[in-house]
Amino acid sequence: MRKTLENWKSSWLSRRTKYYVVTAIFAVSVLFLSENNIIRWITVRFDISNQEKVISQYRKNIEEAGRRLEMLGSDTDTLETFARENFYFQKADEDIFVCE
Repeated sequence: MRKTLENWKSSWLSRRTKYYVVTAIFAVSVLFLSENNIIRWITVRFDISNQEKVISQYRKNIEEAGRRLEMLGSDTDTLETFARENFYFQKADEDIFVCE
């Protein structure tokens, strides 16, 4: 009876060790060696986060451009000031000096 118990114990421990080894190999292969591994997930999530920041910045720029377009389309004095400051437009009898 004692030998049977010892044999069963040793076989159980060896089987349990096998299960641990197989589980560890599976975990390593899934987490690090496969095409969709954990490292790639982290880098992709980081890239998505950066792209979302860029998208929000572009949306802000688009809103600002829309406000400027509305402002320039509604007021001719503002349009003239904008053209003079940004594109150096001038009237026929004016001189323009650009200082940098």
